[in-house]
This record gives sequence, structure tokens and C-alpha cells, in this order.
Amino acid sequence: HLPLIFNPQGAKMSKREKAKSARAAAREAAKVANMSGQDWLAKAIDIPANDAKRFMKKKSDDIGVATAIAEHLSLDLPMIEVMDFRKGGYLPEALNNYLALLGWNAGNDTEFYTIEELSQSFSLARVNKTPARFDPVKLRWMNREYLRRASLDRLRDALDSYLEVTPSTLSDIPTELRDQILSLFRERAHTLAELDESCQFIFSPPTAYAAKAVKKHMTKNGGTSRLPAICEALSAVTVWTTEAIGAALSELAETKSYSMGEIAQPIRVAISGDAVTPPIYETLSLIPQVDTLERLNRAITVLTTSPTV
Repeated sequence: HLPLIFNPQGAKMSKREKAKSARAAAREAAKVANMSGQDWLAKAIDIPANDAKRFMKKKSDDIGVATAIAEHLSLDLPMIEVMDFRKGGYLPEALNNYLALLGWNAGNDTEFYTIEELSQSFSLARVNKTPARFDPVKLRWMNREYLRRASLDRLRDALDSYLEVTPSTLSDIPTELRDQILSLFRERAHTLAELDESCQFIFSPPTAYAAKAVKKHMTKNGGTSRLPAICEALSAVTVWTTEAIGAALSELAETKSYSMGEIAQPIRVAISGDAVTPPIYETLSLIPQVDTLERLNRAITVLTTSPTV
């Protein structure tokens, strides 16, 4: 027998963690609604009263009920099963690598192994006797490294696998655009799910602006006042490419004596709602010119009249 893998709190990893997390969230939601837990649950996810009672009384840890609660409350359940990690956008090679290092090491500082290298290095003699603790932060770090090091072909395959189990806008876009997004957003993403979320502003304009970003880059730094000149410069671009966008903004910076940060950060806030995107020229080239100008003009209107939005 091998030692167990514990969760970060030092308890045995189990699918029951999902039910425990969902049950706690249901209790809090029931308090807000001034209802009993079982009554809230039966109404919220439309299940028989007896099933709701059994779940809330810990007589049942039904994963279906836990999942329904999570969907209703937009709750992230603990990741336990292989499918959880697949839906979460983890690469199988990263998960395999990480799991192999839980309670085992080869006697050196090596952290990254291929399956072939693991098969050659692994031995039961070096398996620790004490339980290992599953560290989701370390796994996220390792997965990010795998994303950054992977070839574009490998990323394509990994994204296809992720999209088979996770609904996403990325399923319905041309291959060329998908490749551009993978190349641009992979550097900051820890998982494909994080990459998926971070690129959604490419397809939809922001509905709100991050208060911290607005204060720092639009209000205090005068970014809003620079947007009209930015709009004018980008309106004059005749071919919407990375190179043409870069040339137009560089000329604006030189003409107005702006730094590129004074131009790029207001644009980021206007097009994405926040101050973090991949390199600005490449990012803008993914959004149609007319949409970019609409977002910039909306930011001018909204942030001029309501600078604290």
C-alpha cells in the first residue's frame, strides 16, 4: 500500500469534499433567504424534499446535487476527479508530472519529467512513508510552465480536448484566430480555463471598468483625456494589422510626447475593462477596427461623465 494524498488542510482527498463545500454554500444561501437549508435546496435546484433533507443532513453526498448547487451559486467545487482537472484546463502531462512527485522523488532536484523519464526513474524504494499534501498552487505553477513550453501543435490538441468538455467562445472561431490567441495569452495563463477567461474581452466589449485601473490609468494619470487623440490615430489606420497599429501609435507618442505606457494603459482599460492584456499592438489587431473605435468612444463617454465607474 502507498501513503495517502491529503488535501492542503491535511485531510484525505475525497469526492465528499465536493458535497461538503456545496452543503456549506447552501447553508449560507439559505440563511440569506431566511429559509431552512433543505427547503432552500429543494426550491433552488428543484429536487424532492426528501433528497434535499438527506443531502443537508449528511445522509447523502450525491455529486449531482453538489454540482447543481455549484452551478446555481456559481461556486467552484474542489477539484478531485480527473475530469475536474480536464475541465479546469490542466494538461495531462502536467498533472501526471505533479502527481508523480507527491510522496516520491528521484533523489535530485529535477521537477519536470516526461512519461518516459518517469518510467526510467521511478522506484517504490523512494516512495515516502508519510502522506503527501496536494498543493494546488504548485500544480498551477507547473501547468503554467507546461503551457509556456509546449509547441503550438501541442497547445492546439490540448485546447481541443478542453473544448470537448467545456463550453467556450473559442469553439466557434477560425483556426487562425485561435492560434493567435493561444500564442498571445499563453504567457500569463496558468491553465487553459484561465486563458479562456482572460481572452473573452476579444469577443465582447467590457460591461464595466475595474475601479483600480480607472483610478490609476484614467483619472489620476489623465488617460481619459488622451483617448480622443488615440481614437483619431487609430481611425486613420487603413490596414488593420499589428505593424500598422504600432506605427500609428508610435507616431502619436512622438507627436504628443506621450510615453507608450501613457497610450497603452488607457487603451487596455477601454477595450478590456482592466489594465492587463498581452502586448497592445497584437491585442488590438485581434479586435476589428470598428469595434475597437466603438470601445474607445464608449470609454470616453462613460469615464468622462462617471469617472468612478
